[in-house]
Amino acid sequence: MTVIHTLVNFANTRPGLDFRNYGDVRAYRADARGITRDMHAVRELASIARYTCADAEVLQAADGGRVEITSYADENGAGYRVSYCAGQYYPVEYRAAVARVLASALWRAIAREVGDRPDACSQIRRRLRAELSRSTYRRFFS
Repeated sequence: MTVIHTLVNFANTRPGLDFRNYGDVRAYRADARGITRDMHAVRELASIARYTCADAEVLQAADGGRVEITSYADENGAGYRVSYCAGQYYPVEYRAAVARVLASALWRAIAREVGDRPDACSQIRRRLRAELSRSTYRRFFS
């Protein structure tokens, strides 16, 4: 199982929103919409990262952040485990953090392909703009 697959599986876990933490239905639904938007971004970024990023780039993108990826090996095989260190409220944060890791890895992978050209940033942005939806591009690369 690749790191990207493990990250998507982690993001697919239920957020565990508790309605009792909210004063009204409007606030609860607003957070639920944001969580769903984050999941759509994770899926979109992962679909591109699967054919663009190496595992090492994803591990490097997660290094030092709130998303921690560890490798393991046991009698059932080897793989990766993902954990998240919450800042305020875990259900609202963890999918956005996974999306940020994937966005960072994607930027690194495309930068590696583009190389050290004077217009490297504009070429990276142009390629990402062509491959991502407008909302995902704006959230992570503007």
